[in-house]
Amino acid sequence: MLVICMLVNNFIRIPFSAMFSSGSPVSCRETQQPSRYKLINGFPSDTDLKIRKSYAMSFDTETKNAKWVYEILNKETIVNECERPEDFGQGYVKGHLAAAANHRWCREANNDANLFSNIIPQNSTLNNSTWKTLENEVVTNKICNVHVYTGPLYLKQMDNSVLGGKRVPTHLFKVIIVENVNGTVRAPACYVMPNEKIRHFLSDHASQLLVQALVLSRLDYCNVLLAGLPATSIKPLQLIQNTAAR
Repeated sequence: MLVICMLVNNFIRIPFSAMFSSGSPVSCRETQQPSRYKLINGFPSDTDLKIRKSYAMSFDTETKNAKWVYEILNKETIVNECERPEDFGQGYVKGHLAAAANHRWCREANNDANLFSNIIPQNSTLNNSTWKTLENEVVTNKICNVHVYTGPLYLKQMDNSVLGGKRVPTHLFKVIIVENVNGTVRAPACYVMPNEKIRHFLSDHASQLLVQALVLSRLDYCNVLLAGLPATSIKPLQLIQNTAAR
């Protein structure tokens, strides 16, 4: 378990240098507009890094899944096409952490998005409904760049299901950092969804608390979240909290 995006004193780590060198499109220039949040160059974690044309990731050799995947989305990268996901079996499909449909701006970028390291076993209903809705809402014509961290969570310690050589996540997270056309940065938004058929998104309040637990490094924010959870849910999130404190 680890914190995917470190936010300290409103500075958010984004791997600019890696993405610029890979040729990923970035739309906006810097501005002097005041903004509460600032983007700085850096990785959330630096173990087993893989830099692709369309994204950057940290790979977990134990689960055979990415710990986190970072991508930049904007009008230059998005193409409105869909592919039918391939089947993993047992109700799971090959879910792309960096969605392949978002990276058709060049052949290499799209090929990278289809690498096995970018794929997890994802519940087919979640892949085709709620998660897809969230992916579609990431980019609008009112914003410049959308910085996205996506990855798996394993919140049930006794669940070690494996499909196709990959551990099946119990949950998926997505942290979204929106960069406006004037260069200002919105507060990060976070979604955590069980890797199964679900009925609705988390409430705005719950999402904000999860942002604070998964993204922020300050223990006081994490404790706010932990205080409201049942005992069976606290231990996995404490692992996230402890990693954030390091």
